Amino acid sequence: MKQSEEQARKTVAAAYANGVPVRQAAELCGWSVGWVSTRYQELRDATPARSLEGAAQ
Repeated sequence: MKQSEEQARKTVAAAYANGVPVRQAAELCGWSVGWVSTRYQELRDATPARSLEGAAQ
């Protein structure tokens, strides 16, 4: 069953925070893998990047 967009965004945010794969998050909320993938990208963009020691800047 497809969740409302508001609920799906909450589900996807929780899935992302817990390291759930995109495909599984899509199954949980009922939205497409593409839609969930876009939400994951938004969450990645909103999260400060962890600095990688020794990585080229």
